[in-house]
Amino acid sequence: MSEIDSLTGQPKENDTILFAVPMCAPYISLMHCNYKVKLQPGTQKKGKALSMIKELFSKNPSIPTREKEMLKNVPDEECTNTLIASVKVSASGLFDLKAKKHKKKKQQKKNAINIDKKPEAKEVQPG
Repeated sequence: MSEIDSLTGQPKENDTILFAVPMCAPYISLMHCNYKVKLQPGTQKKGKALSMIKELFSKNPSIPTREKEMLKNVPDEECTNTLIASVKVSASGLFDLKAKKHKKKKQQKKNAINIDKKPEAKEVQPG
């Protein structure tokens, strides 16, 4: 058995995972892989797309901790080299992630406005 034959897109519980390999291939050929996102031509830059993909995988509760660590340890440069130039990312759970981010950002903005509108203490002149 050669080393290339030992690579899998579906690790089992008793497998020893040494590293993760980022791939860019036609989506249909990656159907057997556990962790995948669909890339389409779009307007998003590689770096932003990569951070979104990594966040999506790190926030996914169904991914075991050990596998999340392996995904985090893949160098960003190695991942960006596999991505296409201007991209649109599609994946299950991505809409929920974006909605949570938007809600959090909106709440932070609201909190910042409330802090700015604190009532000022009035000085009382004696007399």
